[in-house]
Amino acid sequence: MTYFTSTGPDTGSILWSHGFSALGVRESRDDRLPIGNAREVGWGQGGISLWRLTIRDAELPGLWIVVDREFRPAPAQ
Repeated sequence: MTYFTSTGPDTGSILWSHGFSALGVRESRDDRLPIGNAREVGWGQGGISLWRLTIRDAELPGLWIVVDREFRPAPAQ
């Protein structure tokens, strides 16, 4: 499954320096209502924010990054 957010830069990654601590998670770029949330849990190489996702009350495994407003599994640190 692919997840998106409507927050952050249109292109590129959300960085720790952008100052977001939580984001709404959507099933598609066009959805208005979130299906879950993401909370920032730290940052990785280059200051890219790392996220934990909760979708419909279930926490997804692993860490995630946001690139072009799309959540993607974080590369191994």
